[in-house]
Amino acid sequence: MLELFYEINYLSVLLAAAAGFMVAGAWYSKFLFSRAWMEENKFTEKDLTDPVPAMVKSFLAYLVLAFGIATIFLMMKLPGAEMNALEGAKWGFFLAVLVHGAAGLPNYIYEKKTLTHFLIHTSNSALGMAVMGAILAVMN
Repeated sequence: MLELFYEINYLSVLLAAAAGFMVAGAWYSKFLFSRAWMEENKFTEKDLTDPVPAMVKSFLAYLVLAFGIATIFLMMKLPGAEMNALEGAKWGFFLAVLVHGAAGLPNYIYEKKTLTHFLIHTSNSALGMAVMGAILAVMN
């Protein structure tokens, strides 16, 4: 398994992480779902005064996620098969919905979060991981 780490294109991991981070930034902006997300969490503008620490931690999480997706893609590689951007996007989307979404849903249920809250997060992950998957597929 360690030999896979030598095959990973780490520039693609960095770019995919940055892309996922930017998708989330747009997703939770005032132009898209910021207000709905704040309402679901009962946040006010005062609660979100210094976003930098959370953003740094979030970017680090996207680096780990991109590394994980790149590793999964390498493990899935079939002899003679090339993964294109569309295939990478599909796999990123399916990983987000079927793994992240399914694993996270019980937490939302037990924490009594709403379906809206779950859908805001899971749809962000689905889009972000689709973009990340496309980048990783093309660059690896």
